[in-house]
Amino acid sequence: MSTPVLRLEGLARHFGGVRALDGVDLEVAAGDLYGLIGPNGAGKTTMIDIISGFQPATSGTFELDGVDVSGWPAYRLAAAGVARSFQTVRLFRNLTALENVLVGMHPHRRSDTLGQVFLLPALRRQHDVRVEEGRTLLDRVGLVEQRDRLAGELAYADQRRLEIARALALRPRLLLLDEPAAGTNPTEGARLQELLVELNRDGLTMVLVEHHLRLVMSMCTRVAVLDFGKKIADGTPAEVIRQQAVVEAYLGKEAAEEVAT
Repeated sequence: MSTPVLRLEGLARHFGGVRALDGVDLEVAAGDLYGLIGPNGAGKTTMIDIISGFQPATSGTFELDGVDVSGWPAYRLAAAGVARSFQTVRLFRNLTALENVLVGMHPHRRSDTLGQVFLLPALRRQHDVRVEEGRTLLDRVGLVEQRDRLAGELAYADQRRLEIARALALRPRLLLLDEPAAGTNPTEGARLQELLVELNRDGLTMVLVEHHLRLVMSMCTRVAVLDFGKKIADGTPAEVIRQQAVVEAYLGKEAAEEVAT
């Protein structure tokens, strides 16, 4: 049996008496497009924050490709191949779309301050290669024609896709997406779904936090459900949608029947 890309064991995060995450076990296999759903306040974003190094866990461990990376800071996890997006767009608004993507390549750049100051030929060649790679990534998400526009001037849905392009610039082994379709209209959401499915088919492992249930159920290979910080279900979309605990805690009977059809 192959080693999971991501394994959580007893992962918990407490804020005083509030158990935002309460002893969660989870395994994400290579190539999974893993959905994470649940009511508001269930602990989904807290889990993403811990896995990406933005919050420490109170207890428990998590592994990346079999290596215990519990407690690693965000920059070290990023260098190890964990990339993420955020609930609210976090771009460098006064940089161009291309420059935002180039920022995402930082962990893979060779540090050479003198070379950068004097613009040595080798550094110029490396820069040209990165620029071409950045254009390719922007083309992948449908933004290459807007590469020279400031990120803050882009339409909201385009900013969402630019965040994904910047995350891809990290060359991730694991991509964490926190409600990437939030605030998008149905057409934009469908374009985003096509992009994520394409990336997954190319072998990228992803964990997707999303409230658009039809989107999750139609494209995720596995789904876990959190409620009050605990995992209450885990399985294929078809298995999860039929579990009574999920219906009672999150969906309601009518919504479950609607999504299942």
